Parts: sequence; C-alpha cells; structure tokens
Amino acid sequence: MSRTLSRLLTFLGIRQEPIGPSVTRSLELAASQQALFQLEIQHGKTQCHHYLNFSKLTQDGLELIPSDLSFSVPQNWLNKTFLFKYLVETDQTKPPLLHKFQSAILGVSKNQRITIALPHDIIVLEQRRNVRIRLHRRHMPHMAIWGVHKNFGETKGLTLKHHLILDLSPAIEETAQTLKNISAGGMRLSICPEVLSKNKERFEEGRKLIVQLVFSGSPSPNAKHLLLSKICNVRIKPGERPEFGIQFLASRVHTPHAHWQELGNDGCERLARVVHSLQMQYYAEIKQRLAIQEGTISVALRQGLRPRGRT
Repeated sequence: MSRTLSRLLTFLGIRQEPIGPSVTRSLELAASQQALFQLEIQHGKTQCHHYLNFSKLTQDGLELIPSDLSFSVPQNWLNKTFLFKYLVETDQTKPPLLHKFQSAILGVSKNQRITIALPHDIIVLEQRRNVRIRLHRRHMPHMAIWGVHKNFGETKGLTLKHHLILDLSPAIEETAQTLKNISAGGMRLSICPEVLSKNKERFEEGRKLIVQLVFSGSPSPNAKHLLLSKICNVRIKPGERPEFGIQFLASRVHTPHAHWQELGNDGCERLARVVHSLQMQYYAEIKQRLAIQEGTISVALRQGLRPRGRT
C-alpha cells in the first residue's frame, strides 16, 4: 500500500516533486481513517483554528472540506502557507499520533472546499506533551488553586495548608473563562484582574502553585488530579484578562503511600488519558456533524482509497 498514493498521483497527472515514502504512508492513513485536519491561523499573538475533513486528491493537490459550512477563505490567504495538524492511528495498542505540516492554500471552490499543496515533509509530534485542547463547558472540571507559601523545590514540604487563590465550580461561567486550554503537561489560565490584584506575588513567573482538577464525567481512577505546578509564561495587557502558562511538575500519588511523583516530558499519565479521551470525542463529534451536512460519512474517498471501518 506504500505506493498507492504515488500511483494515484501519477494517474491523476499531478505534477510536483516526488513526496517521500513516510509522507505517502501518513497521507494514506489519513485517507483511510478520514482524518480531521486542523488549520491554524495566527492573528498577532492570538491563534484560531478551523477544522476540515479529508476529501480527495485533485489535479492540484489535497482537497479538504470545512466542518463549518459558513467558513470562508479570505482572498489574501490564497498561495500563503499555513500550519496543518491531524491525528492518525499508527498502532492500535497506542493512542493516535499528532502530525503537522506546512502547506499553501492553492484554491477554493464555490462550495468552499479548499485545495492545498501536498506536503513534502510531515512531522510526528509527541502526543501528550504537545496537544492542548479547549474543553467544552460540559467537561469543565472543578478547579482549585493554592499558592505555595515559600517557593520550595520541586516537591519539598508541600501540603494543602497554603493560600487558596481560586475555587471554581464547573457549572459557573468564570471556570470556562479561566481555563483556556489543558494538556497532560500544563494548562493556560486567564485570571480575573481582581483575583490577580489580591495575589500579585503568587502569580509571578517561576512561582509554584498547587492545582486540583476534578473531572466529574471521568472514570473514577482518573477523575481527581492534584498537581504541583509552576508559572512559566505571563502575559498582562491593559484592558485584557491576564494570562498565565502553567507547567505541571509533579503529581500527587495516593497509593500505596501518598507522595509527590515528579513528571517527565510526557506530563501526567492519568491526565493524559482524560485529555486524549476528550480530544477524540471532540474530533468524532465534528466529523459526525460534517457527515450529516454532506449526507454521507464516506464522502472523502471517491478516488479509489477506501476507509477501513473507522468513523
């Protein structure tokens, strides 16, 4: 199957430099699994994302279908290069891997289907460390944050007898405004200015925090997470809510003996399962909405590449 895409390109008469075998294999997996692609647009320091489904290979490149039919491509995006990401399962015993590549938008059809150039290089990202998701309101956790009295080392002398900064219920609006995104290795917070004014010293870059997250909809072993964290990225602008990057340093382990377990590059394993589960759920929901809009779930593969039973 490794030559399928190359033969198809030749049959379609697509004229471009040959793509490598690793790129070919990855695109074949994306086609067979009807992968959902994320288009990342940078507006200054702000990022926004649009989701597109794999459609087909055309005479010009790779055609993608927007999941939101109201989405339109501005004229000034044409022939510009953007970042694309997608998830594909490469091993059934492991979580899907996130892939990224740079590609130019070559054209847009009347129904807003986008044609992009076939990439010559696709990078496989370390899934748990790199992927952050914005939680839907129905999945917001109960979040509590304590400031550590003294800036101890990674795990020395840490208890919950510290200054409580936040205690937010998942049901209130403030929780959704505060928790911008989350991954197994950290999260991004947008703090109410009044909270910051009362805790300025505790929100300095490099300071330690203790974060508790309780996901009520998660399986019980992964529902509650207590994490020693560090503020590592501060952004404060007049008239805007202050934002802080939070890096998870250690996780509280309660069995068989309670202790703090320092985290590596993969972040917190138990939290990774929660994030991965929700990420795949969101992708599946977007693809289902797209399938309903298009009238069929297999619209992406009309040029001879058939899905292997995935939805």
